[in-house]
Amino acid sequence: DYDLEAQILTPPGEGPRPLAIVTHGSPRRASSRSKMTTHQYFHRAMEFARRGYVTAIVMRRGYGRSEGRWYEEYGECDFPYYDKAAFTTASDIIAAIAELKKRPGIDANRILVVGQSAGGIGAVAVAAKNPPGVVAAINFAGGRGSRSHGEVCSEGELVDAFETFGETARMPTLWVYAENDGFFNPRLARRFYEAFTEAGGKADLIQTGPFGRDGHGLFSYNGISRWRPMVDDFLRKIGLPTW
Repeated sequence: DYDLEAQILTPPGEGPRPLAIVTHGSPRRASSRSKMTTHQYFHRAMEFARRGYVTAIVMRRGYGRSEGRWYEEYGECDFPYYDKAAFTTASDIIAAIAELKKRPGIDANRILVVGQSAGGIGAVAVAAKNPPGVVAAINFAGGRGSRSHGEVCSEGELVDAFETFGETARMPTLWVYAENDGFFNPRLARRFYEAFTEAGGKADLIQTGPFGRDGHGLFSYNGISRWRPMVDDFLRKIGLPTW
C-alpha cells in the first residue's frame, strides 16, 4: 500500500456530487518529479469544482510527496512498452478513485478522469480498463516518450499503444491537442486518434490553433478561456454537469 498526495476541492452544498480526478504529466527531467505539487493544478481543478464536482488532484507514485518509487518506465527509446507504462499510470488513478468513492457525499456512478500529457494517456488507459463508476475521460495532449521538442521515441509503438486502448475502451472521451504542441504534433495526435477509434474506442478529437510558445501547455491557468468551452460542450453532450 502507498499513500498518494492529493488535494481535494469540495463544492458547498449537499451531495451526492460527481467526482473529477485531475492528474498530471511527467517532466522530461527525473529530478523534477519530486518537486511537483498539487497546487500547480489548483486553478484547473477549480474549473471542475465550480461545476459541482468533488475534484481531487492526485499525484501518482514517485511524484511530489506521494510514496513509492517511479513506476512509469517505458523501457529503451528503440524498444518502448508504452502500453505498460500507461496502464501503470491508470492503476494509480483507479486506486485513488477506489479510496475516494468511500467518502460520503460522492456519487460513485458519475466519475470523470482528466489528465495532461502522461496523465492524458493515463486517462485513456483508464478508459480502456472501464472501472466501475467512471463514465468519461478527458485527454489533454496525452502521450509518452518525448525526449526533446518534436522528437518522440518510436512513434509507431506509441500509436500501437493507443490502438490497444481502443480495443477495450467503451466510455466517451475528449482529446485536445494544440497545433504547436512541442511534444506531440498534430500529425501524430491524429494518428493516435485514428488508431484508437478504428480499434473501437469512442473519442472526440479537437485540434486547436497555436497556444503560447508550446501548445503542450494548453491545459493550464492561462489556457482556461480556450479549453473551458470545449470541456463544457463535451460534458453537456454526455449528460454530466456544466455551469
